[in-house]
Amino acid sequence: MARTSPKVFISYSWDSDEHKIWVKDFADLLIRNGVNIILDQYDCPAGLNFLHFMEDHMSDSDYILIILTEKYKAKADGRIKGVGYEGMVISSAIYEDGLTNKFIPVLRQGETSLAIPNFLKSRAIANFRTDKNFETNFEELLKTLYNHSDKPERGIPPEFLQKTTTDSVEIKKK
Repeated sequence: MARTSPKVFISYSWDSDEHKIWVKDFADLLIRNGVNIILDQYDCPAGLNFLHFMEDHMSDSDYILIILTEKYKAKADGRIKGVGYEGMVISSAIYEDGLTNKFIPVLRQGETSLAIPNFLKSRAIANFRTDKNFETNFEELLKTLYNHSDKPERGIPPEFLQKTTTDSVEIKKK
């Protein structure tokens, strides 16, 4: 059975050309794995209202991957430029539905205390700071995006527990 491709918006800061290339390569890898990616480098041509682009796609995406660096945190916490605006939209959405896992922090660079904005500090992160465990971390991220769990289904209790429960009921009846 084919699974529906999740729609994923990628939020990141334009730290450097190297960082923008990493984000684009990361997005390409997700696309090759069936994920419907919304990325400004592909989907926001010249002349388009950038704030409107962010609002529209953030609200109608299944997930938002937030690529974290120290510069992202500084811009988000300081409400600076596009990242600052996205941060306001994200923090508002988290406030309204705090239990959602729609917002996935992806730590790319920096120590957690220096790279995670205040509004994301309570969230579990996907760690992509090094390439050491990239494949494992990427697979875990894909499982999240496709809502897949390796957790086995709960089985039936062992027979000895079922007998104890039955025996207890019979003793009480006497």
